[in-house]
Amino acid sequence: MMSPRRRLRTCYILVLAFPLLWCIQLALPLISLRCNIAWANALGSACRKLSASRFAHGHVDSTIRRGLANSEAAADLELVGVPAEYASDAVYLSSRLADLQDDNLTHPLMLARFLSFAEVKDAESLIRDAHYWRINVDVPAIMSEWGVPDKTQVGWRRSPQSPRAILTDRHFCAGRISAKTRTGAPLLVAKLGQLDMDGVVREGMVDLVFNQFVFLTEDILQAQHAISVRKQELVLATLVIDVNGLGLGVLKHASALKRFANVFNSYYPELADTIVIVNAPFFFVQIWRIFSLMLAPSTNKKVQIYGKNFAADLEAKTAVDLDSLPAWLGGQGSDFDVPPSEQVPQGAMAELQLEAVR
Repeated sequence: MMSPRRRLRTCYILVLAFPLLWCIQLALPLISLRCNIAWANALGSACRKLSASRFAHGHVDSTIRRGLANSEAAADLELVGVPAEYASDAVYLSSRLADLQDDNLTHPLMLARFLSFAEVKDAESLIRDAHYWRINVDVPAIMSEWGVPDKTQVGWRRSPQSPRAILTDRHFCAGRISAKTRTGAPLLVAKLGQLDMDGVVREGMVDLVFNQFVFLTEDILQAQHAISVRKQELVLATLVIDVNGLGLGVLKHASALKRFANVFNSYYPELADTIVIVNAPFFFVQIWRIFSLMLAPSTNKKVQIYGKNFAADLEAKTAVDLDSLPAWLGGQGSDFDVPPSEQVPQGAMAELQLEAVR
């Protein structure tokens, strides 16, 4: 049996120990939390080391997907070519757009492309609109009908696979040529002045021409994105548009052509860094006054207009070598890279429908 003195000492010990035990109980979760934070930091560091290689192969890193909008994540994006001024916003956009599960439109370099065109809030809306538009018009089906994947280079190779695609290609006016600019960017060439817009409208071929336009624009986007990923920098295409033969009569088709411009502005922003218009007639200023209103202001700033003696300015003020252009533009390239732009004959669509019945 305990003596009174021993019982008193035991009570003192319990009184002193209880607060100590209580403090330990409170401290354990904090200790655990600090350990978890240490592990999380270690894991985050490991993820950041992996991110550059993952981005380089076209995949968005899972840490960015979770929206870790911080300077370290932004620095990772800079390593794969995202310009510094867009890196933080690209991290934020990636987290906002994770629900789309669209690795093409949400790749960091693609996000940078949209951010160079619009502020972050507007860029998010543009990307979402582009995502759902691509579903609505069925871009994959268009690409498969108007071409085949280009295994030797990047993007797609124009190769119409259906009777209606073959018909449309015969009368279309633009294509991505095999040559590139001096900086390695894709090069699109168009002979807009030869497009028989009167015949296209008369024969009810506007939707078909629109599909080939989507094929061309998507091909340019995919080609320059693949080059951007490989070079780890934002690469934009150059457009050379020959307007020789274009008359004031094209203005009556402004409403139809506005549909094409809307696709360019809304779903493929910042597709080109330079748009060169050559062989412009003296009255082209009147045509351009109308068509420039259809393009975004940032796109208008990239336009250079030259007359028939454009060769010196083209080589001096752009990254395009004259020799790389098709022969009909004074170069040494193939004329077959661009569709022939034939006049649309009377009854072209009727003939196509008869062939479908047969």
